Amino acid sequence: VAALSMGRVDANAGWVETSGSTGFDLRMTTDSGATWSEPRPLPNDSDILLPIADIQFVDANHGWLIASREDQAPSVNDSNTPSPAGLHYGMAVFRTADGGTSWQRSTIDAGAWPASPQSVTNAGYGISASIHFRDATHGEAFSTFVWSGTGGASPPDQVCKQASTNDGGATWTAPRDGPCASRMTFNSSSDGYGQIWDFGSSATVFVTSDGGQTWVSGELPQPNYLHGVIGATNLLLMERHSDGTLHALVTAGGSMALDVSADRGKTWVDSGAAVGLTRTGGSDYLVSWLGEGNWIALQTGADPAVKPDARETYDGGLTWMPLAATGLELVSRATFVSSTDGWVVGQPYMCQIGGGGSQGCLISSDILATSDGGQTWRTILTP
Repeated sequence: VAALSMGRVDANAGWVETSGSTGFDLRMTTDSGATWSEPRPLPNDSDILLPIADIQFVDANHGWLIASREDQAPSVNDSNTPSPAGLHYGMAVFRTADGGTSWQRSTIDAGAWPASPQSVTNAGYGISASIHFRDATHGEAFSTFVWSGTGGASPPDQVCKQASTNDGGATWTAPRDGPCASRMTFNSSSDGYGQIWDFGSSATVFVTSDGGQTWVSGELPQPNYLHGVIGATNLLLMERHSDGTLHALVTAGGSMALDVSADRGKTWVDSGAAVGLTRTGGSDYLVSWLGEGNWIALQTGADPAVKPDARETYDGGLTWMPLAATGLELVSRATFVSSTDGWVVGQPYMCQIGGGGSQGCLISSDILATSDGGQTWRTILTP
């Protein structure tokens, strides 16, 4: 059994999505992880694509999950072959009012499956879906459909839709054009951001200040210190300061930099390299927001035999200081409800030396918690 994702409502209530031999389950807690509910099966209808793309709760009872859906998969063996007529794709949204014990479904039809474009070679397709509720009544659902191949894709090779609800997800508006992002991140009920699905060929970012109802898009600059070296610019974290400016931590060419926007995300300027935070040995960082100017970076993708690095900034990403991070493992997800209280999905390794001297390792997963801003970590759930 593995922990795939998790989230927090507040200091007490939270959830974890797990996968095992029998499917996907939900575990709930209302006492900060001291005790957990029994595994509650997640919906697994025949037309949805699993694992569940996104889950959100606004309290211990009311939550939603969203999954991409399709009538059936078209053949993509030949980029010049149009998709079969009549197929549709879209989103399946499930809502619960009892903490995941039972679920009710609504379906958002995003329209006919777009034909495979001749502009894309070695064509394949990808679909992602995400959801955000501002409160128990008002929410947004997002779907990104892309035909991809060598060199990436661009309109009309990508179809991105958004729908809204004002009755808790029972009904949804007709889909309209939405941001072409693969994943949305929200620091609050109103402030959110995402990067275009194809991280390798574009640095387009999307920003919202009204809970995802409307979006502003812009291009992140290539950091000046790369001196013309071509490399993907990936967004790690974005926050809105009290003066209205947006600050984004990005990675490019193996280094970290800070970008700033003064016009809601339409244009960006490079503010220079982040001091004290550098990717090494194929590792990367998962960065979480603790408060204005206060972020934490946890290393992922490093050698399992080496303790992962952890760092914190108090000046909005300009300078970083090391954290002791006692008990920390490599992580795949993180969420904080205050500057001190956070959870991560940990990935502990168990290694043995064989008779011939070779080493074999197995990866597991658990949920770790900190109550001192990442200085120390403890296990609160082992699925």
